[in-house]
Amino acid sequence: MKRILVLGGTLLALLVAAVLALPFIIPHDFIAGQLKQAVKAETGRTLTIGEAPKLVFWPDFAVTLKDVRLSTPPGMYEGQVAQMDEMRIRVEVASLFNRRLDIKELHLIRPKLSLVIDGEGRPNWVLEKTRGEQGGGSSPGIETGSIAPITIEDGDVRFLDERSGKVFMAEKVDLTITLDSLTGPVAVKGTLTALGDDIALSFSAKTPGELAAAGSPLSLAVKSKRLDFSFSGLAAMQDGLTLDGTITAAADSLRELGRWARIPVPDGAGFGPARIKGQIALSGTNMKLSKAKITLDGLSAGGDVALELSGRPKVTANLGFDTIDVNRYLPPQEAAPEAAAGQTGWSAAPIALAGLGVVDAQLKLSANKLLYRSLATGKIAIDATLKNGKFDARLGQIALYGGKAQGRLVLDGAAKVPAVQVTLDAQGFDGLRLLRDYAGLDRFEGVAGAKLNLAANGRSQQELVSSLNGTAAFSFANGAVRGIDIEAMIEDVATNVLNGWRQGPDAKTPFDSLRASFTLVNGIATTNDLNFTSPVLTVGGGGLVDLPRQALNLKVSPTLTLAAAQGLDLAGLAVPIIVKGPWANPKIYPDIAGILDNPQAAYDTLRKIVDEGTTASLKEKGAEIKNQIKDKVADEIGKALGDDQAGEDAGNMIEEQSQKLLEGLFGNN
Repeated sequence: MKRILVLGGTLLALLVAAVLALPFIIPHDFIAGQLKQAVKAETGRTLTIGEAPKLVFWPDFAVTLKDVRLSTPPGMYEGQVAQMDEMRIRVEVASLFNRRLDIKELHLIRPKLSLVIDGEGRPNWVLEKTRGEQGGGSSPGIETGSIAPITIEDGDVRFLDERSGKVFMAEKVDLTITLDSLTGPVAVKGTLTALGDDIALSFSAKTPGELAAAGSPLSLAVKSKRLDFSFSGLAAMQDGLTLDGTITAAADSLRELGRWARIPVPDGAGFGPARIKGQIALSGTNMKLSKAKITLDGLSAGGDVALELSGRPKVTANLGFDTIDVNRYLPPQEAAPEAAAGQTGWSAAPIALAGLGVVDAQLKLSANKLLYRSLATGKIAIDATLKNGKFDARLGQIALYGGKAQGRLVLDGAAKVPAVQVTLDAQGFDGLRLLRDYAGLDRFEGVAGAKLNLAANGRSQQELVSSLNGTAAFSFANGAVRGIDIEAMIEDVATNVLNGWRQGPDAKTPFDSLRASFTLVNGIATTNDLNFTSPVLTVGGGGLVDLPRQALNLKVSPTLTLAAAQGLDLAGLAVPIIVKGPWANPKIYPDIAGILDNPQAAYDTLRKIVDEGTTASLKEKGAEIKNQIKDKVADEIGKALGDDQAGEDAGNMIEEQSQKLLEGLFGNN
């Protein structure tokens, strides 16, 4: 037992002596020399160390190097690819006796990495031997051993591609780099700060030395408060960045992500939460997503998307949506204020089309449903282009409230004054539902059709309406006018000037057809073929619809078709009626001048009615009508026109021109 203790003590003493002798056996400059030779042999670069290495033997054997710099590859510009304040190395002690460098730990403090691709496409970070050195130019006996994980603390990274001028910078870089050798597989994990955001990074490459040539299998994951991104596939940087693989990306706000990436995105609605997954093919500034699944603002789509980032960004897409909700991207509608005297209901707020100039686009879109304000279509196909701020969309067959439609919409946001063009051909749709959803108008029922060919320019809704030019035609069949009894109005207008449409919740006028076509010049719509046909009434006429002022000036001639069906000839009794004033509350009164244009026809018709006994009360009230008609007409016409003198003149004309007519009908009693 005593011998065992003596032997153990002897071995311990020898071990202590060996450790104490290490600083003398292994000179400080040996470590530095070994490092320099190893780097030169492996990379062809120059490693410089500002101060003599400091050795620590307890608790671990370690080397501390200060002011360390690694040069760029031979043949490139003068400078350093890396420099750091301090580098700490922990090595396997036994490897030093064998002139090998087995690194168990490598810690870089405040390194500055300058990663550059020069004008010829050569990266400065690829660690390779030069061709001459591969032939045996390195010092004999030097062998690169194993390399433990490399840790980077508080570093800065600058990336420059001299071919495109693109620059990327990161600071506060804290990374752990795992690699088996200077040219083998590499894995990187850690955090950094870029463009003001903290980013968590995970990266691995199978053959990093091939990234600048044929490429390497690579995986990348990036996570920040704005973006969660991952890629898996093949990557290369021979002619700019090339990716071919699978991508997944998610952002809480696409607008904020674009601004963070220095892409100008104007204020507005939409472009919030987004998620993309698909096969990516990226080459330089061109990117294509195939079999993509995209979610934006709660809307889902699938298909192919291509993006060109050289110059003005351009998006090319062929996507199918379940729903296209345009409302997500429209500014909120302002509540319409109560119109004061002389005011119109059109908004003077500026219309924002600046967003059309952000990107160019070529889009083929289809959807099961499109929502715009309260309007909802069925299936729709859109073929659209956006170039230099001008949007041109062709609308294919649209399922529209039981009917079909097709058309075209052009928005020119690049013009000095924004311009709009609309063409539309819609047939067989439910007029009540469409007008109610689109315009809040529930006045007309029936199977409807519309044809529009309109153009306007302006900076607001008010200016657009005031510049509206083109043609429009509308038709309704087998429907009704809700809230208005047109037949009762025509009866009332014979004795009263009507103020407004005489609306009532239970009123209703059925019709067989209602149609009109218009020519528009500067917002004034002119028609001469307004036609309304019902079982008891036919109304024809024309006039003006003043869109800017929201006013009417129409002249219509009603004919009682029921009387005609009874065998009475009332063709000459189509008494013209004037509809004039604000379209919400116009004045409605008989056109006396129109009656007197053909008094003989009116006389013949009325005489026939009296003779056939159709209206016996006319004879009884003839004297009363004759005595009161002048004052009545003068008073009511004056009220309607707001001109007492005009009313008096009309009354005098009535008295003079109608005296013989009334006496012929009722006699001199």
